[in-house]
Amino acid sequence: RKSAVKRKTDDSVREMERGGACAVESISSEEGGDILWQAVTDLGYEEKSAPRLVAKVSILPSQVKEFTDMASRWANPASCQGIVADVGTGLVRHLWWAEDSSSDVSEGLESLINVMRQEARPYTRHLVFERCPNEVKSKIDVWGDSPDGVDIMRRLKQQLDPAGILNPGRFAGRI
Repeated sequence: RKSAVKRKTDDSVREMERGGACAVESISSEEGGDILWQAVTDLGYEEKSAPRLVAKVSILPSQVKEFTDMASRWANPASCQGIVADVGTGLVRHLWWAEDSSSDVSEGLESLINVMRQEARPYTRHLVFERCPNEVKSKIDVWGDSPDGVDIMRRLKQQLDPAGILNPGRFAGRI
């Protein structure tokens, strides 16, 4: 197991350096790893400074560099962005912070979401918005493209929740 972890670590470091990372540090202790993952998960922000939009995409690890290069062009003039990518698993999170909470920013985010979905489609159908302003969330499906079998899921939900009171609209296909 240690050799597999070392190989994955070495591969990740090599890919990051090849991709132009300015600094790469490998953490070998479990405690250091816990601290790192907490910092990555929280990104050092509190609720008041949380990003307005967080998109999570799952792609092939071999596509991470190409995808993040493309995704870095998804600029929104009213916000700044960040990308956190795991080249070992292919999980990429794209984050946007915006100072302004006006409707112009919300419309810009809605437009950005449409561009992201269109451009990400060749890589994956799994583009999920983990965080999104309510005024934008009400206009989009945060789960993205409806999965195959969504009609079966709807019928099952109808049978188990005929009144539609259990998390309405909170699943793929707005089930």
